[in-house]
Amino acid sequence: MYTRPLFATKNEEGNVAEISRLPDEEHELVGIILYRENKPVDKALKGLKFHP
Repeated sequence: MYTRPLFATKNEEGNVAEISRLPDEEHELVGIILYRENKPVDKALKGLKFHP
């Protein structure tokens, strides 16, 4: 998961500090990462709109 404050951190220690600062339900989710072969990921995401 990516929350908005993670884009301002420079390392894993900063990421952990930002994530632990707020309870889960208060984080502003702005992105996710999927790791898998392309075909299943492409199939799962087909039709979704991506926002810059």
